[in-house]
Amino acid sequence: MSDYTYPDVEDVILGLLAAADLAEHRGRELPTNLRYRMPFVLVERRGGADNGWADSPIVNIDVLSSQAAVAKARAEAIRDLLTGDPLALWPIDRVETVAGPQEIPHGDTAVRRWTCTYQIDCRRVAAS
Repeated sequence: MSDYTYPDVEDVILGLLAAADLAEHRGRELPTNLRYRMPFVLVERRGGADNGWADSPIVNIDVLSSQAAVAKARAEAIRDLLTGDPLALWPIDRVETVAGPQEIPHGDTAVRRWTCTYQIDCRRVAAS
């Protein structure tokens, strides 16, 4: 077993969002009581690859709210955080916006959903 491992990118991003006070309600899956936990930020790894020293996952970040303007503004604030100061994002080395914030349909017409897709490069970290 290696002394180094790739970080869980979803955990890293959820932690960054909490530290930046951008997502009181956040997670890897939608809660059953979504309407009472909005705005909600959903972080999901959607594939990616590694080259042995860096992991490059593709990550979708969705913001769900009862108001489109709130969801859009939060999605833009998250993009600003992730594409801003790289020193504040460790162990993330690089973030590239693959598809910028855009509204997509949600099954519940009372919920507005804005999504953004990123490619994120993370280096290995010491295993805990």
